[in-house]
Amino acid sequence: MRSKIFLLNLFLAVAAIAAVFGFTYAWLDKYTNHGQSIEVPELKGLNLKQVQEVLDRLNLRYAVVDSIYQLGEKSGNILEQDPAPKAKVKEDRTIYLTINSSVPPTVKVPDLTDVSLRQAEAILQTFGLKAGTLSYRHDLAKNAVLEARYHGKQVKPGTSVNKGSVIDL
Repeated sequence: MRSKIFLLNLFLAVAAIAAVFGFTYAWLDKYTNHGQSIEVPELKGLNLKQVQEVLDRLNLRYAVVDSIYQLGEKSGNILEQDPAPKAKVKEDRTIYLTINSSVPPTVKVPDLTDVSLRQAEAILQTFGLKAGTLSYRHDLAKNAVLEARYHGKQVKPGTSVNKGSVIDL
């Protein structure tokens, strides 16, 4: 008699465990939208208003996580995104964005006096500056920089200017 009760209880226990696992699996499948995904669109070059419109249509969200300054790019435009374009994500996923800063960082003007023109242009480029108008004066050293000018005024080495500024030589 005990063996029949034991087998009945064993059967009921196994059935209960199977039901719990089955219910949990079905619930997780529905809760996680298993098998459903959205392709992440290309957002680079768009501004935040355009990004909002695109992501709202796809039921995705965004968060700006960084801003960097990139010369030649429009202020507020998207420079990078994570996840990458064409990646598959679930609905309501957050797309992390890096935008172009509206304020360029400042850099210190390097000492360009008595440096060759070619070397001065390379140094300016390294510092994120541009060589502007070239004015020539008679001097013993051919193509040597005698002074640097910023907005028409002589600029001393170490002076802070916006990255991307034009320095006349």
